[in-house]
Amino acid sequence: MKRKSHIKHEMLSAFKNPKSNDVYLNDFSISNIDLQRISLEDYSLFDESVQSDFFVVLFIDHGHINLRVNQKDVLGIQDQLLFFLPGHFKQVISCESDSRLILITFTADFFKDLSATVNLVEVMEYYLSKPAESWILDKEERLVFMDNLAELNKRVAKMSSHLFGKEILGNVFLTFLYDIANFNSRSQAVSSLEFGRKEDLVLKFLKLVDQECLSERRVDYYADKLFVTAKYLSETVKEVTGKTAGVVIDEANIAEAKRVLADPYQSISKIAYNLNYSSPSFFSKFFKRMTGNSPQEYRRTIGSKS
Repeated sequence: MKRKSHIKHEMLSAFKNPKSNDVYLNDFSISNIDLQRISLEDYSLFDESVQSDFFVVLFIDHGHINLRVNQKDVLGIQDQLLFFLPGHFKQVISCESDSRLILITFTADFFKDLSATVNLVEVMEYYLSKPAESWILDKEERLVFMDNLAELNKRVAKMSSHLFGKEILGNVFLTFLYDIANFNSRSQAVSSLEFGRKEDLVLKFLKLVDQECLSERRVDYYADKLFVTAKYLSETVKEVTGKTAGVVIDEANIAEAKRVLADPYQSISKIAYNLNYSSPSFFSKFFKRMTGNSPQEYRRTIGSKS
């Protein structure tokens, strides 16, 4: 199958391993990957860097896995839970041969019709805009996670035979997500899932940056879009994420630059103009100021790692 740089959830069934009993719905899937029985090569979904339109929950039941997320190397170890947003570039670099992985994917639409007091997807996006993107489950949390997973698998199996099968699955899944959010909140020492106006503003800002950072790098542009002053936007983003709005925009640009620099067939000049920099020289100076390396040096570094 031709590799896709962007994968939609409904495409996942094409990647299903025929040796497995994994479940793929249009907007939800559960994969149990036991590398003692099935080779990682049989799971070709993330063997190259791809974006997706769905959320990914990865639990490492045993072993460890090396990932590259937005050109940042991530080591996942046993009992670790990792959560990836749709815009993340994800790639599997290597995995211990006896690893057991649990992969759950879902779209925001999967539970859009559920009545809930909190929009949990937005809450989790808010928490994951902070530095902690994963956490290690303790013994109690692992038991809760596995109990929820067993209930999800049971409800998926019974979905077609029950008049309200998908609705029940959705509610079980909502419980699963609430427990994950509770794990995350405890790891960050917060007492509740508060999601107020400031967090809402920051979430909207992050989404806008993801969509428009290549064409707009001015803080006041985003402030105008969000109907606030540039000063208030930057102060609020700093309060919630620990970074100013300008730094968030710059880091988004650098993440995209790193992604395209991984392609050795694109010249630095072409990349600079494609990313809407005024000149290759300006792009190189900006990249070095942000990363400590020139684009050429960065490309050599990732080339040697590969």
